[in-house]
Amino acid sequence: VEIEDPEILASFLIEAHDHLDDIEERILDLEKNYDERTVHDIFRSMHTIKGVSSFIGLEEVKSLSHDLESILNSLRGGELEMEDELIDVLLAGGDSLQKMITDIEEQAGDLKSQKGTLTIYEDRVDIDGVLGMRAPYLSRIQSKGAETGGGEKEGPESDKKEQEKKAPTTDRKKSPTKSGVVEELITPEMVRKFVEETSDQVDTAEHALLELEKDPSQTAHIEEAFRAIHTIKGNSGFFGFAILEKMCMGIEGILDTLRSGNRKPDEQVLNLLLQSIDGLNGTLHQVERGEIKPGDEADTEVSAEDAMAGKEEGDFKPLGDLLVEMGVASRDAVDQALDLQRMRLGEILVQQGAAKEEEVEKVLEKQGKNSEQKGDQYSGYRVKRRDIRVDTERLDKLFDLMGELITAEAMVLNNPDLADLELPNFERSSGYMSKITREMQEITMSIRMIPLEGLFSKMRRLVRDLSKKFDKQVELKISGEDTEMDRNVMEEISDPLVHIIRNALDHGIEGVEERKKRGKPEAGLIKLDAGYEGNEIWITISDDGGGLNRERILERSLDRGLIQGDPEEMKDEEVWKLIFEPGFSTAEQVSEISGRGVGMDVVKQNIQKLRGKVDIRSVEGEGSTFILRIPLTLAIIDGISFTVGAQMYSIPITDVIQFHKASTAELTRTNQNETVIDLRDEVLPVLKLHEFFNIQTEKKEVDQGIVIVVQARDQKAALLADEILGYRQIVIKSLPPYMENIRALSGCSIMADGQVSLIIDTGALLSFVLE
Repeated sequence: VEIEDPEILASFLIEAHDHLDDIEERILDLEKNYDERTVHDIFRSMHTIKGVSSFIGLEEVKSLSHDLESILNSLRGGELEMEDELIDVLLAGGDSLQKMITDIEEQAGDLKSQKGTLTIYEDRVDIDGVLGMRAPYLSRIQSKGAETGGGEKEGPESDKKEQEKKAPTTDRKKSPTKSGVVEELITPEMVRKFVEETSDQVDTAEHALLELEKDPSQTAHIEEAFRAIHTIKGNSGFFGFAILEKMCMGIEGILDTLRSGNRKPDEQVLNLLLQSIDGLNGTLHQVERGEIKPGDEADTEVSAEDAMAGKEEGDFKPLGDLLVEMGVASRDAVDQALDLQRMRLGEILVQQGAAKEEEVEKVLEKQGKNSEQKGDQYSGYRVKRRDIRVDTERLDKLFDLMGELITAEAMVLNNPDLADLELPNFERSSGYMSKITREMQEITMSIRMIPLEGLFSKMRRLVRDLSKKFDKQVELKISGEDTEMDRNVMEEISDPLVHIIRNALDHGIEGVEERKKRGKPEAGLIKLDAGYEGNEIWITISDDGGGLNRERILERSLDRGLIQGDPEEMKDEEVWKLIFEPGFSTAEQVSEISGRGVGMDVVKQNIQKLRGKVDIRSVEGEGSTFILRIPLTLAIIDGISFTVGAQMYSIPITDVIQFHKASTAELTRTNQNETVIDLRDEVLPVLKLHEFFNIQTEKKEVDQGIVIVVQARDQKAALLADEILGYRQIVIKSLPPYMENIRALSGCSIMADGQVSLIIDTGALLSFVLE
């Protein structure tokens, strides 16, 4: 495939991935509950992929998406019935498209801003397999006379042919494309998105035409404008905005003469096109304000060519006259189009034999009642531009610079040269600067935070496919998907999540017969949940299967020499952690899914990279729960700094409950010779940090230093420190390799005076001490 404009390709690749992710999620929704609106949405997304890939010249992508679009079109038209095999075909087709797009993406990265050639490697994509799956459905469509376009060239001519065909007369309830039914499926939110996306496409077309005006020899600009207008036309037709669709068809006609070389992009043509774009923009603003609604017919008092040319006070000739003058269309063709435009939608359908007059009247009556009940729900689509696309590398750089800014700010505010000076103006200014820095930090951090919804949705497909492979009935329940997580973190936890869910299906959930014997429901249950816990995000994966088998784990561990000492004395938590050892597996046989002992090792490695932890809880016969504990952010936290001897430490402020200067009267020694402190009728164990970290200090007794009361989950303790330095914004750095094995540390930070502060992992610290 010859790529003329890598920027257009890059934009398509991003959009294609988004569309395909959305398509997969909606197909899974269809499998559970058939809904015409969902079919319509899937069809619209697939149509967009087909149209844009055709424009770019990605024939393999276009061909496959065209076949899938044909199947979807027949499904929404009632010619095909929803069934499991059809779901499999659609999902497999989506997978193949994803692989094609990824393949192109990998090559496109090398093109940068240069033209180049791309190849879709068919051995990586099971095109033949998917073709075999979809072939029976395409045959059924053709045998029923379904009109899918037959791979005709996209453009005004093919659109004209499609308009001349008669729509199939199937059950109206199954076809959302007839008469006024389509507008019942369109919600105000969908229209808002339509306006927003269409505005982008109009801007793209206008920019391309302006660039073409500068250099008429650059035909790529013609293709770019055509692609944008073609997309607007298709979307307008789906949403029932007839006037926009007609306007786009006219603009496409002119652009097509330029594409074919029948006419040069001279000043007259470009002026006409830019005027048409202005008219298109004006009509879009009418949609935005709610003056034009889905299903509205073209205004009979204002002709389409007037609107397209932006004619308000006779400034320009009508488009129809200009088309005739330029030889683009004959006068008879223009007059015929105008006659058709003046007809109402129902009249056109009746004339074409696509609907009966009495049926149209019934639907119009229903439409009128709906309008009275709902009121003017489409009024006021004022859409503000709320988002832009930014290269993620820029966001990462901004994030790093934010951390450096916080460090630099701390260095200025804590400069020893200012320590003994009275500088009220400086203090006011620095306070204002700190306020702005804090707001910048919060905004910068939020930019990289995205909901877990997308990642969790992919697990639905995983559970579905593995359930079929293992011949098990499994339901996945998702909650907390609106929890936001750093984008970089989300990329790292994807594999661990897949491995844990895969193991739950393979090893955890029993087969139907076994579940019946145990008095369990036939369908197994996997729960996927996310939520905030202090300074962490907890992702919980639980199942109601057989649980971890302690005896089998110990047996395999002894065989591999992983256990030192008496295994019977090991706590369950210690036994469960053995499954994270490299190469460990309890599977009786190796399969394509599991048994090689690499899955849980990957989980451990990825979570450790994020300074996170994995907790396991399991009851044999009842199920298992895995908790992924991930730091909320990888870069900046609010913390309290303190000293122990000559070493500085920091602890997340969310873990701190209070500071206390202890007295001997509050202290007691237990039978195990451990010190506890009585605070407000609560007895807490005291952890002397100088002993835990083996640090020399003069303040070895509890009443000599400061007690910091901390809590992590349901564990609470009092930490003994020498001196509290105060609140700090802490930019987290990774520990050097020689310190990675020190217990209960999660990172380090460079402070304003150049000292290194070690960051304590409160949860790990309390677990070490209390357990």
